[in-house]
Amino acid sequence: MSKNSLPIWNDNNIIKVFDIYGNLIWGFNVSSTGSVPTISDLDKDGSLEIIFPTHYNYGNEPLYINVLSANGSIYGNWPLRLRAPYKVSVITADLDNDNDNELIFSTNDSIKAFHHNKTKMWEYYLPNRNLPNRNYPSGFLIAGDVNKDSSPEILFYDSEKSLYILDSNGDVVRGFPINYYDIISEISLANLDDDEELEIIFGGRNLHPSDGNDIHAINYDGTYVDGWPISVDMIYNKGYIIGDIDEDGLSEIVTNGVYGIQVINNDGTTLLNMEPHLYLQ
Repeated sequence: MSKNSLPIWNDNNIIKVFDIYGNLIWGFNVSSTGSVPTISDLDKDGSLEIIFPTHYNYGNEPLYINVLSANGSIYGNWPLRLRAPYKVSVITADLDNDNDNELIFSTNDSIKAFHHNKTKMWEYYLPNRNLPNRNYPSGFLIAGDVNKDSSPEILFYDSEKSLYILDSNGDVVRGFPINYYDIISEISLANLDDDEELEIIFGGRNLHPSDGNDIHAINYDGTYVDGWPISVDMIYNKGYIIGDIDEDGLSEIVTNGVYGIQVINNDGTTLLNMEPHLYLQ
């Protein structure tokens, strides 16, 4: 699949790839799935692969991690069969700095990393996974070189609302997991304080429910960025748009609220509020 092609997911459980003019290149029939496909050049050959989970019985195993080549054929010796919840998060990153990408995905009790040739690299099992109310990964995985050590870290939170950082070897970073009262948004990464390291941004509540809705911004060591957390009217559960809105060389966070769009400076102060208006032509 070239960069001029666009894969989409439709309601008939068919992956379709179109060119930039809207012409169908190929389609691939699949069983039902709960996730959007991931696009990545796994082997760094210049062609993109498509990675997606499928299952054959809603909410039950078996579940497969599938990989398609650019022409729509099965990639290598995939798929991989595993136990997993209905919605599984699949991402890719070069964990071992070998100039190709590994696949990292969540299961019903663990995070697993596999090389693109389907050999296992590592797996991390969550604590309390065998209790009656077992612990499991929740939300989407995200990868980023948070501490600028030239290797990506894997971030996620679990059903007990604890935030995890795994290093590229699958080991928990010291000081984590950290429990929050209610993480209800996806995790975003950005360099808020211009210190060359990425900060971790997410929405939810702090340890005290009376604190209300918060946006949290923490450093790699788990400490809060100066000025954070901040209280907001509403939490957007899909993560945040982050960029240099006012061209001051620093990142701002864009979120939605009860009365419109809110833009927040890197220090937690409000840059502007934009109330929605209906424009008629």
